Amino acid sequence: MRMRWLTIAACVLLCAWGAEASRARADGRMDDVRLDAPSPVAGAREVARRTQTPTTFDRMERYVGESGRTLAEHMVRIEDASFDIFVPRKPPPSRGYAVLVWIPPQDAYRAPMDWMPALEAHGMIYVSPRDAGNEEIVFDRRIPLALHAAHGIAARYPVDSERVFVGGFSGGSRTALRVLLAYPDLFRGALLNAGSDIIGGKRLTLPPRELTETFQARARLVYVTGAHDLSNRRADGASLASVREVCVQQVHRHSMGSLGHAVPDRRTFSRVLAWLDPPVAAKIDLGALATCRARVMARVQMDMLMATTLFERGDLAAAGEALGEADQRWGGLAAPASVDLARKIAARREAQ
Repeated sequence: MRMRWLTIAACVLLCAWGAEASRARADGRMDDVRLDAPSPVAGAREVARRTQTPTTFDRMERYVGESGRTLAEHMVRIEDASFDIFVPRKPPPSRGYAVLVWIPPQDAYRAPMDWMPALEAHGMIYVSPRDAGNEEIVFDRRIPLALHAAHGIAARYPVDSERVFVGGFSGGSRTALRVLLAYPDLFRGALLNAGSDIIGGKRLTLPPRELTETFQARARLVYVTGAHDLSNRRADGASLASVREVCVQQVHRHSMGSLGHAVPDRRTFSRVLAWLDPPVAAKIDLGALATCRARVMARVQMDMLMATTLFERGDLAAAGEALGEADQRWGGLAAPASVDLARKIAARREAQ
């Protein structure tokens, strides 16, 4: 009887070990994977609210309301999307998985073999959407796919929400910066590889104030570009300066030796990931943050005062131009005053 129970116990242990081994073998690199949990914040209205200037979003909202139309809840159906994934074979012992959503410039980009040791060491899942390259529309597809990727992985694996990052190469890097800026409540930081833009420029505007404040307080950005990729190194310098100008403290720049326009090699990726995903998060200097925010808001108020003064003088063209510059440069920090003034300018123009 005792031998029988030992045999049964051994079978149970072996079966359990076999199931775990089977699961482990199923991890690693997986291509063309379907995820079944769409992001609840990837709809057209929410993407627009977070990425467009306040006056642009206000005009869009009023147009949609007056026309009786509705915006798509999901611009990309999760059933029609696929992703390339790498899952570390050994789950993190204490914390949940970290996640790196990678936005490529081409149609697909599987996790490079060179990156896998660092991903394993950090317990980090790599997920990259397919058909999200530079030819795709940023707002209609690239951003929603990045959001679906992060949400879909979190629905399938135990994920540490404080260790969710977005990154990309070249045009994908520019999209990654846009994603982090618009969704700092979902992404902790960004790996910007050979591609960046100026915040407050033609491509990027600050999101609604509560999101801007989250971006200022918790965003971690690492710029990594080849030493011979001169145009993108210059772009990185301008982008980095604009990020610091809007009070982000956790910014790092890393040069990839003698490389040109290229993705990080094994050593560089490991170093960059060590800065982006440290064991203990760096502490923010709250005093410096408060001082910087006050300085920025003083500039916002000055720009809005100029636009308002021009409007009160009856110079609608100059007022509209000044408001447009403030709206783009300061985004959500200039609202709701910017929206109110835009409506007044439009109403007076119609009355003339």
